[in-house]
Amino acid sequence: MTTSMDEDIALMAIGPTGVGKSTIGNMIMTGSHRGDFKMSPGAESCTKEVRTRSVAGRSFTDVPGTPDTHPENTQDYYNKCIDAIKEIKLSALLVVFKMEKIDTEKYKLAELLYREIGNAKCMKFLIINDHNNYAFQRPDPAEYQKLATAIIKYTKIDFSYSISINASNMAEELEKLVAFIKSTRVQPIASPELRNFEELGNWVKTLSDDTKLRDEIIKTNNGRVKRRRIYNFGLDAIAAGGAASAPFALGITGVVTLVALGLRRISVRKISNLEDAIACDQEKIQSDMQELRRAKKHFVELMNAIAHNNSRGNS
Repeated sequence: MTTSMDEDIALMAIGPTGVGKSTIGNMIMTGSHRGDFKMSPGAESCTKEVRTRSVAGRSFTDVPGTPDTHPENTQDYYNKCIDAIKEIKLSALLVVFKMEKIDTEKYKLAELLYREIGNAKCMKFLIINDHNNYAFQRPDPAEYQKLATAIIKYTKIDFSYSISINASNMAEELEKLVAFIKSTRVQPIASPELRNFEELGNWVKTLSDDTKLRDEIIKTNNGRVKRRRIYNFGLDAIAAGGAASAPFALGITGVVTLVALGLRRISVRKISNLEDAIACDQEKIQSDMQELRRAKKHFVELMNAIAHNNSRGNS
């Protein structure tokens, strides 16, 4: 279903604490760093509650960081994020990461949380926010591509496009992104089926054998195929009309990126029949099952760490 370009678009920024989500919200809503969303000068979170602001045909929702710099906050902040995605009809999720090396120990514990966020029905855009001040030359674009690959690896989110921003081009690039999202004319949608932290914990307990793991992989892939069918028609039409460079591999099966209207497209090979795709790629299914086993193990570790921190705080 599509909507006219004159109607509102609803955006939400998610991502770790301290990556610039609130700054991006202010820039989208006011064209300036100043605005209703309080910004953190460092890695500590300033955003502890969900806040939504609307103006001039657009709305932006700011949520606490996931994962937080303090693990004991991650469960509460994740639940607030999920509750917002379940209730608010969104045009797109803006998944924000800082231009820095991925902390694998930190993000592997949050992998299952991002997997669940990735099941949201709206479009998802990866934003790499470069906080560095460059006196002369910015990093090679390949460095941003390398980071995007790592982010996809640890979040398992099916992004439509990615962009990189910095202090000098943030206003221009974000306005371009907003215009692009409006041009897709996709109806904003809520995702009430997403699971909160406690529900994820109960779900993990049900993944007790390979049959259930495989069934879950097939269910997840089926959902991704349906979302791509909804959104790809608009994205493909826009990309076909824009200037595009030669595609370059991200190092992920079936995934390439290309430049269209200043955005790096992350598209996945089209498959007409999910069962055919599964039958042709049993090794990929086995690999996905192994990754889900690891994500399950890491989630249990996160639950134990949170329980330990809570018990220390109550003692």
